Order: sequence, then structure tokens, then C-alpha cells
Amino acid sequence: MAKSNVYLFQVNYTVKIAGWDSLWLPYSIGCIQSYAKSKEDIAEHFNFYPELFCRREDPAEVIKRVTNPTVVGFSNYAWNTSWNIQMSKLIKETYPDCIVVFGGPNVWDDMNTEYPHIDVLLQQEGEFGFVELLRKIRDKEELPTHLAGDRIHNLEELTDPYSTGEFDWLVENYPQFRWNGTFETNRGCPFLCTFCDWGSLTFTKVKKFEIERVEANMEWMANNKVTYVVCADANVGIFKDRDIEIAKIVRKWADAPTSIIDGINFQYNKNNTDVCLDIAKILGPYSRGITFAVQSMSESVLEAIKRKNMAMNKLSTLIKEANKRNLMSYTELILPMPEETLDSWKDGITKILEAGQHNSITVWNCQVLKNSEMNQPEYMEKYGIEKTVAYDYINYENENDWQGAPEELEIIRKTNTMTTEEVTDAWIYGIFIREFHINGVTQIIARYLNGKHGITYRQFYEPLIEILSEDKYLKDIVALVKQIEYHFLKYGTQPKVEDIPFEIPQIYGSKKGTVPPAHFMKDILNEHVFSKIEYFRQIALDMIKDKFNIELPQGVIDFNRGYTFNKDINYPANTTIDYNIITDEDKVTNYKYIPRILAEELDEKITNRDPVMLFKLGLYKSVVEYTT
Repeated sequence: MAKSNVYLFQVNYTVKIAGWDSLWLPYSIGCIQSYAKSKEDIAEHFNFYPELFCRREDPAEVIKRVTNPTVVGFSNYAWNTSWNIQMSKLIKETYPDCIVVFGGPNVWDDMNTEYPHIDVLLQQEGEFGFVELLRKIRDKEELPTHLAGDRIHNLEELTDPYSTGEFDWLVENYPQFRWNGTFETNRGCPFLCTFCDWGSLTFTKVKKFEIERVEANMEWMANNKVTYVVCADANVGIFKDRDIEIAKIVRKWADAPTSIIDGINFQYNKNNTDVCLDIAKILGPYSRGITFAVQSMSESVLEAIKRKNMAMNKLSTLIKEANKRNLMSYTELILPMPEETLDSWKDGITKILEAGQHNSITVWNCQVLKNSEMNQPEYMEKYGIEKTVAYDYINYENENDWQGAPEELEIIRKTNTMTTEEVTDAWIYGIFIREFHINGVTQIIARYLNGKHGITYRQFYEPLIEILSEDKYLKDIVALVKQIEYHFLKYGTQPKVEDIPFEIPQIYGSKKGTVPPAHFMKDILNEHVFSKIEYFRQIALDMIKDKFNIELPQGVIDFNRGYTFNKDINYPANTTIDYNIITDEDKVTNYKYIPRILAEELDEKITNRDPVMLFKLGLYKSVVEYTT
């Protein structure tokens, strides 16, 4: 008896990792296929095509590799929905009798009404549900339009796609690519944040895989050209001793002689405990930093999104402890959230800086996910949420990716507490904080004024940003950013060149006279600020004299000049300040500092990098030693 053919798809964008074009291993469909093949009655009746489709190719070319499909399954995410719909339509037109199945986190209840060529929506966890569906197809039973997979209580029942060889074909047949790998140690999330669908989709109770599975996953990745590793757990660190052991396993295989792993990313526990610091320390140079995902610092916002942040004193303690251990950390914010105002946004950034976060603040557009509570009509009405369909927000235009299916994401453009204009102003404020504080241009000055003189970061930066926004070198750049951000928030697209009322300057990452992509907005000032750092610092010093009547000690000025790489300074440099800005103590402190590009073993990875990119990555900021 001839077997029925099954084809599975989980496409993603190609990304640059450590200078290589890297593809994402299709972990979700790997799990589903591996489990289905393990069932004897399924393997007897179905033939699973060896290629798990993961590349963003032209569907007209992909269809040539599909022959007589009985079942075609798509793992659907926000970043591949448009492509999946185009591909599945073409398959259905070519093979009208095949069963088109959509699963994954970005399927919604009426999706197959909106797209009638989709036969079945597979919701919740996929392994059990897909096997049930295949049995119904085998037995020629009437198929449901919706099928919810049962909660998998014993994860030991599931097979491991790495160990069963589901990805071997891809590595063998695409030798020109490197790979990004995903693994799980548990499933579930105990949180129900309204902007997220993780808790609602995976259920709240957390179930654990055997640690041996993690070992096998990492061994495979170390031996198969994986450059970047992502742990898909929602809350790494929630199981203290176990997660420490897992981190040691991950580090062991990252260090293996065969490994080319360049980075490892964990989603840390929402209420970051000390264990996260220990895990980051174990991962060492592979760590992409500790995430303090606060999302907002406003109590009314946190109540609206059903989220409670850790206490400020705990956050401050963790951040400062990370700094002492020389561990990179970053704080995440989402803009705009329900109940957020422009005023609370600026105050929130001040609170984060006062907590000791001077390494990185990452701001994300508030994306409205299909299955989140935030997308419910009553929730949107309550908070006055208006959405925009944004196009190509995550498309980085790699030449290996087909560009014919722009992806749509729904983002919030306004709420009943923030207009679109105010959201735009909030973005501008965040961009300036990133450029001048996080990147080090005025960071030491601001920290000294805050600690020694009690001047809040908002009191310092708000008037400085007003001055800089009208500066001759930045005026047009800021106006351009505002115009692009506002247009993107309102219409989801870029404004046209002819709609810009002045000549568009050269922007890092784009040509002169062209409108840069929206995802460059957070980096748009890099080139201009970096080339005139001393000029902009002097503006800050002049403002301090005029507004606060403070004459900064020369040691503070010297320290700030050398904190971001200065070719006129002989490193290591030394200075003395009458206040310890590291520990926020009123003590005379001696500082010794040297930029990371000179102090750390960064080898050939940076030798050919653009200085603006190095500046953006913080590699021109100094490593500081101090004694009191």
C-alpha cells in the first residue's frame, strides 16, 4: 500500500550571526514530525518528506519540491503568516484534495473562515493533536475545522527531534548556511500578561523535560554548525538548582572543540532572582545578557496588563550586583501600554536609570498578538486602544529571503492616555536616552549630577533633549525620525521621499536621499552623534552651568571624555572624583578605565567592523576599576 505524503513548513528569516548567514532550525515542526514518526500506526501509513521547509523562498520554486501531498502542515507565527498563506494557497490550487493544516501560536478561531483554503486549525500543543488528525485522515473520518491538542502532562512521552535526526537533512543539504538552534527544558508559563499569549496557549502549570534531553540537544548543536542557541523556556531560573545544572551543560557544549556557538539567549524568570546572575556568569562570553523585562514602571500600567514587577529595591540590587560581576544586563520596555502617559514614560526611564541600569534599555513597539487578552474587543474598548497594521517591521531584507510576502503585525498607535503624537515623542525621548546616556556620551556627567547633587535624570535629560532637537547638526535628523515614526505608527508604512520637506541626510544603514527602514530608528543618531561627541558634550556642560549653576569638577569631565573611546587619551586613564558614581556613595574615588575594545579579548571579530556599529554595541565604552 502506497503511503500518503506529509509536508511540514516552519519558515523564518535569514539572519547574520557572527558574519554568517544563519537559518533557524524549524524546531516546532521537528518536534511534531519526530513524535508522529515514532507511532508505528502512523509510520505505516504516512511518508514524511525529509526536508522540513524553513527557508523564506519563492513559493513558485518551493512547489516544485512538493509531490502528491495528502497533508501539508504550517507552523504559524507572526513573522511567517503572510508567506504561509501564499504557500498554502498555491498548494491547495495545485492539489485541491490535500489537507491544509495550520498550527502554532498565531492561529485564531476564525482564521479558516477568513482563509477558506485552510482545512483544519490545530490549537494548543501540537504533538498529540497532529497524531490524532493523521489517524482521522487515515481512517477517512470527517475532519473537524478546529482541533485542540490535549495538554501533555508527561513530557517524557515526547521524542527529541535532534536525537531522531529530523534536522540532519537540512544541515547536509544546505552546507552554505550556519544554523540557529532552539531547545526546551520545560513547557508552560505561570503568568497571564495581557499583551502575551504564552500563558494562555501553553497553560499555566510548568512541566519539565528530562535533563538528558538538554544534553543531547546541545551535543547535536555543538557538532552541526549552530552559531546561535535560544532556550524557548518562558522563565529560565524558575527552578533554581535544575536551571544552574542546565546552564553548566549548555556552557560545556558551547566550549566543545567542534562548537562554533557564538551566542546563547535565555528568557529569564519574570521576577528575576539571584539565580539569573549565576546562570549568566556560567554562560560567560556566550551570554546575551540578563533581561530585566519590566515593560513599564507605572503601577497603573502594570495593573492594566496583569503584571507585577519586582520591587524597586530588588531591581536595583540585582542590576548593581550584575554590574559588580561585569555581567551585561538590559531592561525591556514596551510602548505604548494601556494607562501609560508621556509623563509616566519619562518618569519610568528615570526610575530605571536610578536603579542602576546604564548598560542597555530596549524599547519595543506594543504588538497586539491574535490570541492575547489585549486583542479582545472589550479590553481594547476599555483602554481606548487603536491598532495599525504594520508591514515588514521584522524584515531585514537578507538577499537569501524572498521579498514577495510582506508580513503584517498589529501594533498600538494610540490609547486613551497617549495620542499618536505623544507616542512619537516618547520614542524620540527613548532614542536620545539611548544615544547620550546608554552609549556613554553624557552618562558619567548625568550619574554624577544625580548622585552628588540630587538632579534626577529627567531633570537633566529633558531640557538637554530640547536643546539637541534644535541643534544645527541634529535638527533635520530628529525631524526625520519624528516623521518616520509618526507615519509608521499611523499607517504601518514608511513615508515617501517626496513627502519629506527637506533633503534626507545620510543615515547609518541607508543611502543619502532615501528613507531608512523603520527598524533603523533606534540607531538613527549613531553616526551623527559619534562623529561630534565632544561638540555635544560641550552643549551638555553649557546647559549645566546655565540651568543648574554647577561647575563640574575637571575629574568628572575627564572621566566622561574617556568613558567613550577618545583617540586623544592615553589609556589606561586615571582620574579622581569626589563622589563614587559606581556605588552611589559620597566618597572620594580613584578611577582607572580603558575602553572595551582595548581591554577585552575581542579578537578578530571587531577588526573590520564599522566604528559606528562598535559604538552602537557599546564596545567603545570603558571598563572601569575603582578604589576609595
